[in-house]
Amino acid sequence: MPHSADLFTYIFFLLFGFLLGAAYVWLRLKRRVKTALMHRANMDNALTSFKKKFDELNKQREQDRFWAEEQAVALERKRISADIHDAVGAYFAAAQNKLALVRRDTISDETFRLLQSVRNMIFGASYELRDAIDQIKPLALDVNNLYQSIDRFLDKNSGLRGIAFAVSQKGTPRKIEDLLSITIYRIVQELVANAIKYSDCWHMKFTLNWEQNGKLVFFVRDDGQKLLSTREVGKSVTRRIALMGGQISKLPLDNKGLHLEITFQLKESSDQPAVKSVAD
Repeated sequence: MPHSADLFTYIFFLLFGFLLGAAYVWLRLKRRVKTALMHRANMDNALTSFKKKFDELNKQREQDRFWAEEQAVALERKRISADIHDAVGAYFAAAQNKLALVRRDTISDETFRLLQSVRNMIFGASYELRDAIDQIKPLALDVNNLYQSIDRFLDKNSGLRGIAFAVSQKGTPRKIEDLLSITIYRIVQELVANAIKYSDCWHMKFTLNWEQNGKLVFFVRDDGQKLLSTREVGKSVTRRIALMGGQISKLPLDNKGLHLEITFQLKESSDQPAVKSVAD
């Protein structure tokens, strides 16, 4: 019996030691697994943060490249408009002045009528030339604000293919950064061009809604005859909106026409009322 008791005690302590060792190993493994999970979580957070910063950097680089392209185009348009104005425009003005000096009593009636006809043609060509220069010059250098620039552009295009264009404004206008003004103006230009080419609409209206929460909501509506599902906004428009951090959504309008809602979050520094802002 004593030997059996000793054997039992030995086995008991052996099992106890084994369980104690197993518990120690389990706790060590648990601590290591927890540490490894914490390290992985930290790595995931660091990777997420890095990816976010990388995306922000890429977005900023894309915006900088986009702005540089717009600036280059604006400068080139300014150069071209100046060349046309200084060269061709000067010849037109000189020809008009010369013809104005012709006295009727020194030439025949037929010759005078012919010269008057030529003078009227030169006047018409000068008008078209001034209009062309006004179209191609960089509106970013204009003195008008965004609403006035859009209104002028739509007024020049109203009536093309029977379409009546209009723009309205709600809320208190704020001074916004030049790039956003250029973006919105270019969007209007492209949507108007698409409407003239494809929409078969009679009316097209743009609305600038300046909200008190610092957002600018830009509404676009037309009454085209083509179904909404077949109307495409255009990659250039969506790219411009994305580069400025804006959101665009299509809204149904009786299954016809186009109804867009484009939202831009204005910067806090520019969230102030302003009488004038950079046009375009």
